[in-house]
Amino acid sequence: MIIKFNSLIWLKEINTPKWNDNPFSLRNPLVLFQFFAYFFVAVGLCVMLGDLIRYHELNPISLQIIGYGAGIFIGIGLTLLWMGGKGRAIT
Repeated sequence: MIIKFNSLIWLKEINTPKWNDNPFSLRNPLVLFQFFAYFFVAVGLCVMLGDLIRYHELNPISLQIIGYGAGIFIGIGLTLLWMGGKGRAIT
């Protein structure tokens, strides 16, 4: 919902994120959220793998970080679903 209201105020575009888009462009906020989601999932998996190798235990913080990334992916999916399919530009 925050993305929807910000897009109306700041004239942002809500489109499906693509790999070719610049994550730091301020025009399409979902690309930045997708970048952070992949970042959190990658960091969580690295922390999990490092703890399993070093301590032979599963660290709950790594699961929490992966959960952050998964939550962002779910939020992107719900935003695109709310906007109707692939998304559309709001200008």
